[in-house]
Amino acid sequence: KETVFITVIPDNYIKITSGLGGSNPKSILIVPLKIEEEVLGIIELASFNRLEKYEIEFVEKIAQSIASSLSSAKVKERTSQLLERTQQQAEEMAAQEEEMRQNMEELQATQEEAARKTSEMEGFINALNSTSYIAEYDLTGRILFVNEAYLQLFGIRKEDAVGSHHADNIDFTEEQKVQYDQFWKDLNKGIVKKEKTQVSIKGNTYLFMESYTPIYNEEGNIYKILKIANDISEYIEK
Repeated sequence: KETVFITVIPDNYIKITSGLGGSNPKSILIVPLKIEEEVLGIIELASFNRLEKYEIEFVEKIAQSIASSLSSAKVKERTSQLLERTQQQAEEMAAQEEEMRQNMEELQATQEEAARKTSEMEGFINALNSTSYIAEYDLTGRILFVNEAYLQLFGIRKEDAVGSHHADNIDFTEEQKVQYDQFWKDLNKGIVKKEKTQVSIKGNTYLFMESYTPIYNEEGNIYKILKIANDISEYIEK
């Protein structure tokens, strides 16, 4: 970080050349391009003469001026890079905001569609509950849920129905037992089953058309069986 002035120079250090020839210099001046203790570069001058003090001071002033210009150029370059980076970040943020706006619009549309489908499904379920007898079973045949119409038809409480088995109070022959086991195996394989079932309830005989539908979860696995039964007794010829 200090000026170096050399008058004793090795013969093989440097040679000043021109079109007329060349010779070793008599002195070498090395001046740092320094600003606020930071060295940005070096000026090295070789001369055939011994440089005077005022010449050295002049070069030092020139070095300060060059250092100041270099520093300004570096600051300008750094500022330009920061501005460019800021502009790029602003563009990226604008793009993200636009993407977020589109996502919000899509989400709103999805929510509206989901609300519409939910309303339709609720209407469908209400209509189904008012016209059909519904029960849900686990994969072994035990009741998980029954609707109010089912409870009223059989005159039982929900807590008495849930947990009971589909085959409770049914006596099977050996052949019927084999067919019944196959019935539930088919349901567990995803096969929809439809059955006509005659049931005696409180001295009255009913004939039901029943559909058993396997229900899948989000992973694509069957996790329960839905039964929808409709009373078709009035359509039987008497």
